[in-house]
Amino acid sequence: MIKSTIIGLVALLFPISESASMDVHKIKQDGLSALMSEDHTVPVVSLRMVFDGGKRLVPEGKEGVAQLASYLLMEGAGKFDAEAISDQMVELAANISFSAERDGFSVSITSVSDAMLEAVDLALTMLTKPTLAEEDLARTKQQMLASIRRRMNDPQSLAFAALARTAYPNVSQGRGETRGSVEGLTKSDVEAYLKDQVQSAKLLLSMAGDLDQEQARQILARVASALPEGQPMPKKDFHDMSGQGQQVLVSQDVPQSTAVMAVPGLLREDDDFLAAYVMNHILGGGGFSSRLTDEIREKRGLAYSAASFLAPSRETAGLMIYFATRNDAVMDAVQVAKDVVADVAQHGVTEDELRDAKDNLTGSYPLRFDSNGKIAGHLMGLQISNLPMDYHITRNALVEAITGEDIKRVAKKLLGDFDPLLVVSGSPENFAPSQSWDGEQIF
Repeated sequence: MIKSTIIGLVALLFPISESASMDVHKIKQDGLSALMSEDHTVPVVSLRMVFDGGKRLVPEGKEGVAQLASYLLMEGAGKFDAEAISDQMVELAANISFSAERDGFSVSITSVSDAMLEAVDLALTMLTKPTLAEEDLARTKQQMLASIRRRMNDPQSLAFAALARTAYPNVSQGRGETRGSVEGLTKSDVEAYLKDQVQSAKLLLSMAGDLDQEQARQILARVASALPEGQPMPKKDFHDMSGQGQQVLVSQDVPQSTAVMAVPGLLREDDDFLAAYVMNHILGGGGFSSRLTDEIREKRGLAYSAASFLAPSRETAGLMIYFATRNDAVMDAVQVAKDVVADVAQHGVTEDELRDAKDNLTGSYPLRFDSNGKIAGHLMGLQISNLPMDYHITRNALVEAITGEDIKRVAKKLLGDFDPLLVVSGSPENFAPSQSWDGEQIF
């Protein structure tokens, strides 16, 4: 404990170097490859492992099995029970975590550099030799069911879950866990999921911190020797968003409703994605400086906040606008949002808005590299999005090169025929839904 506290103090006193001075290398060993960045400022290493698949590998009717697996890996593996795993991490001054995500199953390891190989060995034991005790399974399922019950009373959770089901009815992204699917999960389901997911053919790796290339190759060798090879994820077709023009109500007896509006977006590899990213920053992604917040909150007081974001994945892409407001103001706020979108689609943005957005996006960019964990995450993102290794050097120049005409073109492309799927969770007044659900039907 003292050792890890000292490491934390050192990290504060000696921050990681800025992105421009960061060297990125690709290393290979035993059939695996990884991106790495070497920095000996702090004696700490961060490692990220992402297995391609995630919720896309979940069979229909087994929704929740990926999350259940990620929780159970912490409950015991090999000769270790949950307490022994925790003790091992304390002894190694390490942190290990697992996460089931939309497009991948991720492993995060951070450790002092002289214990990194041991931390990797522990994580691999957790991945490949989980205990999956029945009592842990039953307890964890109850915890997941309690979480689902809480979401059944949360307007924002209900709105986004209903939107996913409506927008992507035949895609894994549209199939969230329910009480029924979680209740039916068994040890065999978890074992089958992990067998399909934890394979070196599906694996991407990144490392950052106090290690050299030879030490990084040693880590790759350990990982390669512990994992079955398996098969890479098959490439699946892109799925367009369904439900454009529909109005969906998730009925809830609450004084304030949450509204979500969705239209098709762009995949990360689209040539216009960065222009769309800057456009969205101005529209609703830039917090209190955005158009939506200014018009809905500042000028009219209809909501505390309003925001928009791009949501690309392996198989889908959307642009979402959301806000929460009192029931009698929902349709007024929806109309204001539509007016803002129409103005951006028709006229683009002002030079001042574009300049402010560029300053914010480029000025804040170095904050993505102020820790080994963030750097390892960035290197993983490069691989997932198929971006060049020097993207940390060229990215700000790419942002600066975006013009007002670029913004206007991409705004027209995404927002020109704005007929969104609109989902409202709550008790909105003057709302005429084409489909209605309640929380029991969603979860």
